[in-house]
Amino acid sequence: MEGELLNWEDYKHMEFTQNVIYEAMRCGNVVKYLHRKAIQDIKFKGIVIPAGWKVLPVLTAPHLDPSRFENPLEFNPFRWNVCCNALYKL
Repeated sequence: MEGELLNWEDYKHMEFTQNVIYEAMRCGNVVKYLHRKAIQDIKFKGIVIPAGWKVLPVLTAPHLDPSRFENPLEFNPFRWNVCCNALYKL
């Protein structure tokens, strides 16, 4: 109906709008990394991280990984139309 406000059901059917949001979140990650401290010895990918060591996971790395995203530095909402990238949707 003309002049009617959008509701949640309308939004769910706006695929391109969702793709733009996904791509903006992928490219403009607000939290780049986290500061963490190992509370106990932990083995990760064959490497022991001793208790007390500081760990800095870089959260942007997977979003800019060319093995996951073709041309990862390019803003391209159309990339979310590809079926295999559905794994990365929120």
